[in-house]
Amino acid sequence: MTIHIVKTPYNISAHCDIHCTQDLKGQQAFKHQAYLGYCDFLKCRSLELISGGILIFIFPGVNNQGKCGYEGSSDLLYKCAQSLALTSKELFNYTFQSYCRSLDECIDEKLFNECSLDLITLSLVFVESPLYKLWQTQQITLDEFLHLNTLSVRSWSEPTFKQTLIHNGRPKNDVSHLLDQFYTLYEKETQEQP
Repeated sequence: MTIHIVKTPYNISAHCDIHCTQDLKGQQAFKHQAYLGYCDFLKCRSLELISGGILIFIFPGVNNQGKCGYEGSSDLLYKCAQSLALTSKELFNYTFQSYCRSLDECIDEKLFNECSLDLITLSLVFVESPLYKLWQTQQITLDEFLHLNTLSVRSWSEPTFKQTLIHNGRPKNDVSHLLDQFYTLYEKETQEQP
């Protein structure tokens, strides 16, 4: 199960990630949209299960402090977006369609009962970045780490930025140029704090 939600329920101002804001109205809108997606997911999966089957799913969530672990990347992505020649509308529309649930948000006995599901176990684990570990143990250089990290961040963040540019009428050539400029800037900015 991913953290992606079907639609952006709310455009946040001054950031691209709901987990990096203090916007309570936005946080509630994202939480509600994520809950609807979670309900649909469980209902669909429960229909596919064979009687007595087991549903196992793993997804990123927030820790006990309410952190996802990628807030630093999101902060830097938004900072880089602000540095480009974007319109105020583009910057406002640059919002990730994602929401990381807490462990408590995953436990809904009423929903489980409606779907004829029994919760067997639920746990929260911390997964260390293998890339960061390679750099810490000096198996790759800082430059290699920064480049590979940028590629990793680009893999999950580019679709949102690209769609923002396209939906706001940017020509195809501008989109390609801005994407390259954006992630070059991101990699350069990560050198200040890997």
